[in-house]
Amino acid sequence: MEALQYNSERKPLIIPEYGRHMHIMVDQMLATPEREERNKKAKAIIGVMGNLNPHLRDVPDFQHKLWDQLFIMSNFELDVDSPYEQPEKEVFEKRPSLWLIRKTFQNTVFTETTSKV
Repeated sequence: MEALQYNSERKPLIIPEYGRHMHIMVDQMLATPEREERNKKAKAIIGVMGNLNPHLRDVPDFQHKLWDQLFIMSNFELDVDSPYEQPEKEVFEKRPSLWLIRKTFQNTVFTETTSKV
């Protein structure tokens, strides 16, 4: 009998919206030694991800976003034939510049709303 596992003892989820089972599928795909089999599994995972996010189907570059998320969930270790260029880990880890944050904050318009009670 398998012992009970607590989520706090498991590996943290990279994109929690997809859930633990999807991350387990990605880990199993990464452990597959044959490239052709990894490609099949990657396409199957992309299909499941698309079914979990039907609202994204109307978004331009829908498939591109899913492939980027798959690379992110694999910690950029995925070696498959992707129809899109693999994103760079450094780009995702780069913090926005303080200038950009200040500029965004300055362009934000705040309106004061008062409610009469």
